[in-house]
Amino acid sequence: MEAAMRTADSMSARLSTVASTAAVAPPPPFRNVTSKPAPAAARQRLKDLFAPHVDSFDHFLTEGLRRCIAGLEAQEVEHPSGGPRLRVWLERMTIAKPEKREQGSLDSARPLYPAECRERACTYKGPCRAVFCVQVGEGDPERIEVRLGLMPIMVRSKLCHLHGLKGKQLAAKHEEMGENGGYFICNGNERAIRLLIAPRRNHPMAITRSSFKNRGADYSADAVSIRCVRPDGSSQTVGLHLLTTGGATLRLTIQKQEFFVPVVLLLKALRECSDAEIYARVLGGDESDSYVSDRIQKMLREHHTAYDTPLLSQRQCLAFLGHRFRHLLRPSERTNAVEAGELLLRRHIFVHLPSDGLSSKWDLLVLMLQKLYALGARRISQDNPDSLVHQEVLLPGQIWAMICKERLSVMLQDIKTAVERELRNPKDKEAPLPSFSDDKWLRTTIEKAASRHDLGRKLEYFLATGNLVSETGLDLQQTAGFTIVAERLNFWRYISHFRSIHRGAFFTQLRTTTNAWLGATELIGPLEQTTLRIAYAIEDYKPKITSHYELDPTQLFSVVSSLTPFCDFNQSPRNMYQCQMGKQTMGTPYQNHPHRVDTKVYKLQTPQSPIVRNRSYDEYALDEYPNGANAVVAVISYTGYDMEDAMCINKMSYERGFGHGSVYLNVTIDLREMRRPGEPLTHRFGNTLEPNGPPTPPAGTDHNDELLRQSGPRLYEPTLGPDGFPAIGQLVKHGEPLCAIVDESTGRHMLKRHKKTSEDVYVEEIRLIGGEGQGTPCEKATIKLRINRNPIPGDKFASRHGQKGVMSRLWPAENMPFTESGLQPDILFNPHGFPSRMTIGMLLESMAGKAGACHGVAQEATPFRFSEKHRAVDYFGEQLRACGYAYHGTEPMYSGLYGTEMEVQIFVGIVYYQRLRHMVSDKDQVRAKGPIQPLTKQPIHGRKVHGGIRLGEMERDALLAHGTSFIVQERLLHGSDEAKTLVCAKCGSLLGPMMTPADSGGSRGAPQCRQCGEGKGEVDVLTIPYVFQYLSNELAAMNISTSLGTRPKLGESTASALASLSASEDVAIRALLSASAAAHQEQEARLKPPPPMYVPGPFTWTMPVHMAQPVIFGSLPLMPSLLHSPVPVPSPKPARFVGRSVAALRDNAYDSIASKIAKTPVVGTVLGKRPAYHSVTEHRPQQAQIASISNGAILPSTRSLSSTSCNSGIGSAPKASKASKLGSKRARYDDDFKEQVVREAMRCPEGARIKPTCSRYPGVEPCQLRKWIQKFAAQQQVPF
Repeated sequence: MEAAMRTADSMSARLSTVASTAAVAPPPPFRNVTSKPAPAAARQRLKDLFAPHVDSFDHFLTEGLRRCIAGLEAQEVEHPSGGPRLRVWLERMTIAKPEKREQGSLDSARPLYPAECRERACTYKGPCRAVFCVQVGEGDPERIEVRLGLMPIMVRSKLCHLHGLKGKQLAAKHEEMGENGGYFICNGNERAIRLLIAPRRNHPMAITRSSFKNRGADYSADAVSIRCVRPDGSSQTVGLHLLTTGGATLRLTIQKQEFFVPVVLLLKALRECSDAEIYARVLGGDESDSYVSDRIQKMLREHHTAYDTPLLSQRQCLAFLGHRFRHLLRPSERTNAVEAGELLLRRHIFVHLPSDGLSSKWDLLVLMLQKLYALGARRISQDNPDSLVHQEVLLPGQIWAMICKERLSVMLQDIKTAVERELRNPKDKEAPLPSFSDDKWLRTTIEKAASRHDLGRKLEYFLATGNLVSETGLDLQQTAGFTIVAERLNFWRYISHFRSIHRGAFFTQLRTTTNAWLGATELIGPLEQTTLRIAYAIEDYKPKITSHYELDPTQLFSVVSSLTPFCDFNQSPRNMYQCQMGKQTMGTPYQNHPHRVDTKVYKLQTPQSPIVRNRSYDEYALDEYPNGANAVVAVISYTGYDMEDAMCINKMSYERGFGHGSVYLNVTIDLREMRRPGEPLTHRFGNTLEPNGPPTPPAGTDHNDELLRQSGPRLYEPTLGPDGFPAIGQLVKHGEPLCAIVDESTGRHMLKRHKKTSEDVYVEEIRLIGGEGQGTPCEKATIKLRINRNPIPGDKFASRHGQKGVMSRLWPAENMPFTESGLQPDILFNPHGFPSRMTIGMLLESMAGKAGACHGVAQEATPFRFSEKHRAVDYFGEQLRACGYAYHGTEPMYSGLYGTEMEVQIFVGIVYYQRLRHMVSDKDQVRAKGPIQPLTKQPIHGRKVHGGIRLGEMERDALLAHGTSFIVQERLLHGSDEAKTLVCAKCGSLLGPMMTPADSGGSRGAPQCRQCGEGKGEVDVLTIPYVFQYLSNELAAMNISTSLGTRPKLGESTASALASLSASEDVAIRALLSASAAAHQEQEARLKPPPPMYVPGPFTWTMPVHMAQPVIFGSLPLMPSLLHSPVPVPSPKPARFVGRSVAALRDNAYDSIASKIAKTPVVGTVLGKRPAYHSVTEHRPQQAQIASISNGAILPSTRSLSSTSCNSGIGSAPKASKASKLGSKRARYDDDFKEQVVREAMRCPEGARIKPTCSRYPGVEPCQLRKWIQKFAAQQQVPF
């Protein structure tokens, strides 16, 4: 060890010489962070991060609770028979430390520690008691003590048993040696109260919002608002609104109701004053200000005419306010209207000011009115509520005090109501009314009313849910989200829960005043900061210009962001990404792992301390909670598996533990949940079939394996032990039993199986928890399960510079590139990740880590240490050169596959890498069948409930672009909400068809359309998505009718011909189609077509040739053997291509095939026997598109009858040239077109004489048609 230290000293001496050339101090010497504990100063600095939570709760226990009780008003009750009144008030409240009192035990209670509450899944709370004082008339007050339940206690506060403990004392209580507290334990979970942003207290702000106009008629967008805070921390916000008429009204909130009071009425109620005094004070002596003077005069005149009775004096105004607000204030019956008005001003108007004389409140109201008129005249600009100057932080102790005060106030009011109810409706109607002098009756009534308000249960509900149940709203803008679970994914994330509003957010850091006496540090507030000129650093200080300078430039960072090395060399978005990813890293969440029972924990098995670190990393002693490992990274595109942020990991590094982690799950089994309320507990943990357990072996016998096997107990489940639990370290697969439970009343056994995850787990720990009393059997058990999560392809990793990526493959070590020294990198990083993201800090970390590993020192990466004169690349480059490496960290490398040296130098260094919690094992989702939504019949969403993944529009379009039509149909129809429904072929209605009832003869009912009255022949079954039928019903509810279009169907003769095709006939037809396609291609080649184009066909059938029955695709029956996958075919000349939809191409292709096979005109039906059209031009004039089939591809014809735009989504065709227009004498027609024209022109059934008719095709002369018919008749042997 001494030799190693001398070597390190010599290295440091050599480095000092090298570093002097760069004019930067050498890096600090490396120290072994695992051998020595962190300094006390670092532990205290880390503890200070949680101090706002703990200190605010301690302030509530000492000072805040006393102020809350002092702010509660006494409740007075009048007796119906007269006499002295009864006064009830709260004198004090005491909270004790948490304790555990066993049932049936007469001994004193034992202390309850947080670790036990985590294991028992209970709340860490202490008993709370209150003392009420009752006074009748002027007599002596009598004290009544009432228990208010159990109040939750914050960990490490003054009432916590861990307060004052250190180091080993905390470890003895099953806590971390550096436990910081600041959270509550509620039902076994650690929950923290969030820091909230609130408007600055007692500071009037001028605000302009358009929503203020919605307050009522004549309201403008200008207002002045002030949040008044009482000494106990509770607040009341009032606002002064400017009217377009020149007046102003004061807005106040009472029990979540808003009220608007004229400002002149309030001015006269606060103090005895005249109109002239109000005019002079508001005007402020500026008689030339006509804007203010005109509005004040008008407002004063309206005050004298707005009320039926003139309100001139202070008593009249107070009586008017007391009369209007009496029902909300709930004063005693003896309180008159004037006293009620004073009560309103004391409770809800400027509550932070003293109520004696009310003169200070009058002055503040005048000041707000002056600021409001200045805002209306635009002499001042509005204040920014989002500025830190006008904000403050509500700490957990303040929120806790506000809730406690309101609950205690409600309790006092309920005590008053209970006493009045007993006096108004006594149980014994004939007995005289109870008297206030009856101490027993009075004590019983108060204790009964107070016991109904379990303060501890209300606060526990607030912690468990984060929801605020309040009658007044506590002057807060939210009612939910006050508390969060302080989850410990890693320690960085744990810190962020308590530092969501970190230092510098509302109270700036301490800054030094230059030339100050004794070099003292001056504390600057946010209001003063806006008027100062503060230098960023001491080098930027300019005399007579700047007055202050920052103590440290890094003070602008939060705790987590200050841990990013060389963050000043990165883009700001990358630093923000690291702040998020650093809190999503598997690391070291805590140090008391054997005593934790968290629901789910991610833990890295091989963490390391970073070589390159910031100064704040050591200042907060974060080496005790490492979050990653130092990896040798080579920046090279080597395998092809490193595209799109993917990276390859050395398989040998993986086998040595790089990135290995585990996920710990806790399963809780509570036997109390298996019994009904009020019934005794009859269940116990056990796996033996004998009621009394295993038999005792005979005395004097050898306890060998055979004897134990013969004399051992008979087990209900062989994989579990006699106690009903698996062995520690046992592998449990999905569905296998975890625990055995026996019901002693029936003798039946039941098994709890492993179903929390589909992965195999190992039993890490089993913890048995007993009942409340001494000697009671175990009622609960927690089983800690371990899941090995070593890296697999798809798991995410990230550096500390926002460079995240997934592991694409474990690359064999023998194929990895290596350096001249034989070093193989752990990670292969794609160099394309640097240029666009510009994370220069990662390059510097690689150089610094490499130099630090060679010299044995920890490199400091605190930002703003380097400049243009003292460059970081020079500082670390000289260190690398001293080690014998290249100046910029590059090295020659050799290929692991060929053994040859690579032509370029490879950048190799050490980078601290983090493994993120995002793993494939947590996100893979497979579903064949599962639950569906009852409304839409579609699969539900969610991995935990075995739901499906949504196939959206973009995925659908991508699949269609690849020609995978049947995949789209299978995903969107068969695998989703396939449904069969009735449809009318005549009207196309989905809602009209219905089944008629069966008759008495036993015949089935037939479908019939209610809309058009058609019978069974016109109604058929159609397969559609169910959501389309649901949409039709919704549209029908809106009086919108939907109908399906119809299309022709094969006739009976054609269908029978298709069905009767043999294999040889099928081959012959395919040969005929191939020859036709070859001729077509030859003709297209002569026309010099453009480059080949894929024309997607809708048919991809690949079934046997000798199928006897046609396959139905939609409503088009085709032989599967005729149509195959689309093939590339030459496209016609663009000038002659008439675009049609794929459905039109399919229809025309079908017509051509049907004509060739059946030798008959195409006559079919749509879901019935409706006659089809006889002519293409009759149904689709000027837009016919003839097509033929070749190997399943649909080929547009060479001649088209129109030049309309394309409807198939392929594109629009340009206008046809003159040579290609219809009717040209030089036009040539192919055989398919001729045959189609002949078929359409033959108005006769099969076998009859052919008679030419007038052609409806433009451009076809009658003489040409006659020649075609003659030729066709000769080929078909039909008389002409």
